[in-house]
Amino acid sequence: MSSINYDSRILITGGSGLVGRNLIEYLRNLGYKNLFYPKSNEVDFSNIYHAEKYVSNIKPECIFSLAALVGGIYDNKIRPADFYWINSQIGNITFHLSKKYKVKKLVCAGAGCGYPLSAPEPLKEEDIWNGLAQPESAAYSTAKKTLIIQSESYFNQYGLNSSVIIPSNIYGEFDNFNLEKSHVIPALIHKFYLSNKEKKPVKVWGNGAAKRDFLYVKDFVSALEKAMHLKGSNVINVANGTQHSIKEVCDLLVEITNNSYGIEFQTDMPSGQKSREFSIQKVNSLIPNWSCNYQLKEGLNNTYKWFSENYSFRNIRI
Repeated sequence: MSSINYDSRILITGGSGLVGRNLIEYLRNLGYKNLFYPKSNEVDFSNIYHAEKYVSNIKPECIFSLAALVGGIYDNKIRPADFYWINSQIGNITFHLSKKYKVKKLVCAGAGCGYPLSAPEPLKEEDIWNGLAQPESAAYSTAKKTLIIQSESYFNQYGLNSSVIIPSNIYGEFDNFNLEKSHVIPALIHKFYLSNKEKKPVKVWGNGAAKRDFLYVKDFVSALEKAMHLKGSNVINVANGTQHSIKEVCDLLVEITNNSYGIEFQTDMPSGQKSREFSIQKVNSLIPNWSCNYQLKEGLNNTYKWFSENYSFRNIRI
């Protein structure tokens, strides 16, 4: 196990995003005292000069690398070079500075969309290189996949301990709820909220049959904290272990929101890949004291409650 403790200096890049904000709260509640989480307008971690000036000053013992350029299918389609360049630079710079300033542990967030569409289910870590990534987000996911090679390389040459954690479909408080840029659960939560306000049916793309492994963000950040104590180079899936269809999510949201205006499945619109089951065999082996504490209904209820309470104050990304 690593020597990271409650007094260690911990840097969280991307601290204003979905995972970052929840991780900061989780670490604080556990008793970690020295947390650093600059905003993107304070430190650009895709710029070596900005990043090194900050890292050399605070000298972190552990880094959670969560900073990234992320977006929906449309954004990825029109800006593939930006998604590749910025995310590649963040990875390159973070590993380089971690080695240079003798960071004891680096934990990076990977991307589940890096798995090839042809990969057999459940998706296992060793299969991530057995084919091309999803074409819609290939630039982004390929940049994130290189973190795996960097992790192995920097451990073999410099002894840098690092873990690349690949989540399934994360959702939760502080998500991006923009209807044009968000993923399925934050988009549905926003739609159900507007449905109740406007007294109109909820329109959902596809037929509702597509299944995904939805991971509540509070479960994900608890896995990140435990991964902080692993040694060596690791790539690990983190997932709930159970898939739910989009229709199941909608049925739960009908119950949670007391919605009575109906759902219109737009079957002329794409449903997406039918299934994306993640293997959790490795996480159960390497982090045996971790498990998901939140079932889908509880996570959805918490997220919808938070969204509703913050909507009028514009404390959310919409």
